Amino acid sequence: ADLNFLPGPQDTQIPVFHPTLGHEYGNGKKRCEMALMEQPDSVFAFTSLRAPIVVGPDDRTRRIWWFVQRLQDGGPFVIPSWGRGRQFQVITADDLARVFVACVGNPAAFRKAYNVAQAELFTAETWIEALGQALGVTPTSVRVPETGIQRAGLDPYVLPIAGYPFGQ
Repeated sequence: ADLNFLPGPQDTQIPVFHPTLGHEYGNGKKRCEMALMEQPDSVFAFTSLRAPIVVGPDDRTRRIWWFVQRLQDGGPFVIPSWGRGRQFQVITADDLARVFVACVGNPAAFRKAYNVAQAELFTAETWIEALGQALGVTPTSVRVPETGIQRAGLDPYVLPIAGYPFGQ
């Protein structure tokens, strides 16, 4: 994996989300991978697993529960309009556990990074539709410009999964 694509010098202060520099959280993980890659092979074995949103039982983030509650109460979903390209992926906790088991102690996986996710790409709308279908509910949603959300006094409203660009 090419790990040498971080924007700017390492001492650059990157806010939580920046439209061209990305997410502080993701950039920090990338710096960690780079630091591990710089260590000699003899220091320790590692594998980096890059998981997106993890879904499954006992989800302490309650991201999914937020959507389930809204589907059950029958109200519309307010989806902020930030433009095109707001897609995200998920992985189930069980699938991620299988990947961990496959990598632990496996020399073929040492010093490598893997992006692990289900193949489906979701948008806010397709995510809501999929959850609605699973619950037997027909969801309703409305796209509202970000300025409209602010004017309605709902700032800083975000969707728990697809809230900000790139699913922040």
